[in-house]
Amino acid sequence: MARHRKTPRPRDASATREVLLDAATMVFAEQGFAGARVDEIAARAGVNKALIYAYYGDKTGIYRAVLGAHLHEFADPAFSKAVAAEVGPRRALEDIVRRFFRLVIKDRPFARLLAWDLLSNGKSGRGIILESSGPLLDLISDLVDRGRATGELRPSTDAELFRSALFSMGLGYVLQHSVMTLAREQSGEHRTDEQFVEYVCRMLLDSESERERRTA
Repeated sequence: MARHRKTPRPRDASATREVLLDAATMVFAEQGFAGARVDEIAARAGVNKALIYAYYGDKTGIYRAVLGAHLHEFADPAFSKAVAAEVGPRRALEDIVRRFFRLVIKDRPFARLLAWDLLSNGKSGRGIILESSGPLLDLISDLVDRGRATGELRPSTDAELFRSALFSMGLGYVLQHSVMTLAREQSGEHRTDEQFVEYVCRMLLDSESERERRTA
């Protein structure tokens, strides 16, 4: 009699997916998209690699799932649009800055994953990152345009430079966090993550009049 492979129960399947995504996050963070192997992800998760193919199709599929799981809150354009409708483009952009820093500060392995692909010029991984966050990047451009039009942002504010600066400062802050913490301890200065994020918001978004008022 032919044996039939058991289909995982929904609860088991959900737990297995969670374990796989956790393992994949660590492997991608350590080795990048190009260097990661399905065999190692499965071994870290303690499951048969056939489940990766069953649930996600291939390495690209599980990488996309990892990004989706981690970027869900930050890269949700519907949420940012709702914020923008309520408080305006400037405040909505501040919210995006804070959410990105909250994401990378609390989720260090994911920050390393992003940095890996940005540093390695991995076209496959970078393409998936852009695909996952594309709607939010478009929204940032729209918010910058609206903010300039209403005078909430200075005329020189550039959407592409804003996005690049946000990612660079967010990832840079996290990747050198231990060094910065040691420097603070040695100097006796005590700066919090929140203070740094507020500084970034002012640097990226303050109009000329706001800058003059703060320095007066």
